[in-house]
Amino acid sequence: MTVTLSLKAKGNQALNSIIHRIAESKRCVVVAGAGVSVSAGIPDFRSSSGLFAEVQKKHGNLFLSGKDLFDASQVFRTKEAVDAFNSFITALSDKCRNTEPAEFHHWLANMARRGSLQRCYTQNIDGLEEKAGLSVLETSRYGSDNKQHTDKCEVVPLHGDMRFLVCAICKQIYSFIHNTNSAIGDSNTLNAGDPCPECLHRSNKRVEVGRRALPVGCLRPNIVLYNEPHPHEELVSKVIAKDTAPPLSLSAASKTPDVILIVGTSLKVHGCQKLVRALAANAHRANEIYEKSRAQRTSKRGGEPRPPSIVVLLNRDPVCTKAWEGIIDYQIVGDIETLCKKSKAIWNSQSTLDRWMPAVKKPHGSLALEFKNQNKRKAMAAKPSSNAQRPDVHTASKSPKQPSSPLAANIFQTPPGSRQSKRLKIQREHLRSVPLPVF
Repeated sequence: MTVTLSLKAKGNQALNSIIHRIAESKRCVVVAGAGVSVSAGIPDFRSSSGLFAEVQKKHGNLFLSGKDLFDASQVFRTKEAVDAFNSFITALSDKCRNTEPAEFHHWLANMARRGSLQRCYTQNIDGLEEKAGLSVLETSRYGSDNKQHTDKCEVVPLHGDMRFLVCAICKQIYSFIHNTNSAIGDSNTLNAGDPCPECLHRSNKRVEVGRRALPVGCLRPNIVLYNEPHPHEELVSKVIAKDTAPPLSLSAASKTPDVILIVGTSLKVHGCQKLVRALAANAHRANEIYEKSRAQRTSKRGGEPRPPSIVVLLNRDPVCTKAWEGIIDYQIVGDIETLCKKSKAIWNSQSTLDRWMPAVKKPHGSLALEFKNQNKRKAMAAKPSSNAQRPDVHTASKSPKQPSSPLAANIFQTPPGSRQSKRLKIQREHLRSVPLPVF
């Protein structure tokens, strides 16, 4: 059953607990919709004051709804619709280029710097995540030409982006640089609907040698419209398949996200629905694996119990219906900026960042947080031992090699009176008793 909470409520323990879980997440996956861009100043295409209203004022009833602006079957049906789409998309590109990231985008960047952001899937095409400093999956090349390591990207644009134009025929990519005062032939200016320079060049070469001209494609934005195949399906599917692989063991369950945050979307797009369902199913499956295993109660990093993974949806209006029961655990109604401010307040109130340090391996193979319990080790090393003896005759002449880093010093130093110190003492006494070989 989905629990609905209001972000405006004060003193709600359940709400505060969820906000702390989001702020203290170690592996958070975010699915963002158009609501996060509205707060930055980019209007949506569904509201009465959005992009659709502006297109209606200019082109009349050429499009019946805001969704038709991004429907391939409606955009490319007539020349008038294509011209209206190119004019609209050029204006939208200028709007995105002049818009600065919102509070949510900076919050995402902070999550990434803390090492807490595992992935962000965005339905937006404005490119504000890259402006905030996040690494975005490069979709400027098609098919196997893209050699980028997909598992290293922080943001996956599900519907493309407005940074590039693509030829409808040769698939050549160009930067979307709009300037109304420049001619089409200017290499620094390309608009949606312009002829492809590469197609023109190849066609003119053939005409010069007396051969027939080739068809010239028109440039269109590098985005995905409704009712058309995804041009980067192979690339995006590779990342989604990695993040939605079902956990079959305890080790695989430990790598699943502990928080799945869905923000600013009404979950009406079928592809986004499938993604959310797959991510939520893996999170709940990981909870079942941990419940069946006794080892799930103890974290390998510091002895803390592992909290169950949660799926949270944050939107200004309620979205969840009965169809989402058992998939989305909590629905929070409120502004995204409020959540970001409360999360930052939690980060600022933390007295230590030990739990956020990256994990390192000790010689015996267990995981330990870097610099954790450092003061305790220093105190044990400085404490005099009651059974301390004179230095060993065989080892007094040679001083041990000093570790190259403070972390190595804390790991490999042997406090007097510890088990390791007693074990080394027994080993040295055993070596002294072994007679030397006679040659």
